[in-house]
Amino acid sequence: MSDRAMSEKSQLGMLLGRSACGATVDIPQEISWLLLDCDVWMFTGGRSRALIDTLLGEHPIALSGRGMNLASVDPMDFAYLKTLSRFAEETQAMWASDRLAFCGLDDRIFPQTFPMPYSEELLSHVVSRIAVVRDILELPFLVENIATHAGTSCDTMFSNKKGRMSEVEFITQVLERADCRMFLNLTAFMITAMEQNANPVQLVAQLPLERLSALRICGHVVQSGFLVESDTAALSRELCDVLEAVIARLPNPVPIVWARDSSTGIPRSELSRISGMLEHNFARQSERGQDQGLET
Repeated sequence: MSDRAMSEKSQLGMLLGRSACGATVDIPQEISWLLLDCDVWMFTGGRSRALIDTLLGEHPIALSGRGMNLASVDPMDFAYLKTLSRFAEETQAMWASDRLAFCGLDDRIFPQTFPMPYSEELLSHVVSRIAVVRDILELPFLVENIATHAGTSCDTMFSNKKGRMSEVEFITQVLERADCRMFLNLTAFMITAMEQNANPVQLVAQLPLERLSALRICGHVVQSGFLVESDTAALSRELCDVLEAVIARLPNPVPIVWARDSSTGIPRSELSRISGMLEHNFARQSERGQDQGLET
């Protein structure tokens, strides 16, 4: 695991996905760390691998994927996990993460993720799979939430219907029983909350924030009547307001990754707004810490 520290004042990261493979990537100076889509990058070579080697000398790196398939009934893919473990060592990764979702079946990973029922049975299943992952990876492991839409079979996200847990309850239990950390996809969380007419800021406050290690943000669009995440859309005013409210409630600053298609670039106005928000919150938390120190 990397011992390189990212800047405390600017903990803004950038996602490098499939569009960055074999391309020339422009990393804005405000970006202090990088998130690699490991399902893309750990199977590449040539120019793409050379890009990773170059970036390694400039930015701390973390890994995110879907290949662990945490909710699936398929056997664990030990070959995948061992490949990921080697890649994490080669890239000096700070941590690795995967979705808290159904990601595939019959040894095939789906192009999209699917929500799961928040039951006690599935909770035990997921926790046992995370234990295997942690034993093999030997580095901090984070779970990431996905968006769920009302009207699906898993629309018990924020109300205890059919005897199932809410999303907040389920995530909390996973984090505590598996003793892992959280990579909160704030855009997905906001989408799900809006679908349920719930307040995303109040719901985030119910999570065990002491286990929060990073936040993911991206834009969103309307498709077929549903809100969906988009790596090309601008950040909405609603998301920026939720982000500002959430980071103001956090006990300590956490890294934030911007899941933006690197081929389109990050708009300078949006970059300035988010980086300024982070620096302002860092200064406020520093002042709070100094005041507490004077009191003691």
